[in-house]
Amino acid sequence: KAKNIYYSAERLKEKTLLDKVVRDTYEIPANQLTVKFQDEAMQSMLSTMQRKMGLSEHARLTAHLHNLLIYEPGQFFKPHQDSEKLVNMIGTLVIVLPSPHIGGDLIVHHRQDKKVLKSENIDFPELHCFAFYSDCQHEIKKVRQGYRVTLTYNLVLENNDEQHHYQNNKLEKALKNYFESSNDDVAPIELIYFLDHEYSEHSLRWNILKGNDHDVALDFLAAAKKLNLKAHLTLVE
Repeated sequence: KAKNIYYSAERLKEKTLLDKVVRDTYEIPANQLTVKFQDEAMQSMLSTMQRKMGLSEHARLTAHLHNLLIYEPGQFFKPHQDSEKLVNMIGTLVIVLPSPHIGGDLIVHHRQDKKVLKSENIDFPELHCFAFYSDCQHEIKKVRQGYRVTLTYNLVLENNDEQHHYQNNKLEKALKNYFESSNDDVAPIELIYFLDHEYSEHSLRWNILKGNDHDVALDFLAAAKKLNLKAHLTLVE
């Protein structure tokens, strides 16, 4: 049994504000669903997504069912960001079931990049699978005909990078030169480097950084340790 829900993209701490102007769809929560995929097929898909999303090869990407969403004609979801519902959650997987529909494009934004992910079909027997990071703004355009039916999964990253060695000789040299330089006989005491993605207090951790941030940050961490510097991850507002 699906219920009609409307979620606002605006959040006050952990509370979601209801607003039909922002989201209009039907939902069946995970605890009322039984969904089974062939393990080999699911793992193959996750491995491909892990590689294309730029995640560490030493990590393990897992998918946890969140809900099933049904969009009928006229329903939509305006631009928003997904909340981090699980520990180490880094993104969302959307599996569009082969239900005939027109419209309902998924549009994902990150910085200046924009991807339009189409799932509309009249007679298409296969699944459409889309994955994106949780800090990416995304929206569902209005469904014009038919029903857009999707399974939504929370993507969780299990990482064990502490056992692996990172070394970037050029970065070590640059950091050494930077901290040994002087202006008016005063050497710099800080270097701030901005990452590409946005993070919350829960997700800002060395071993679950997103995309290229992961390798860049661990290069900095390894170089800092070698040069006896202190490296920190911090939120900026």
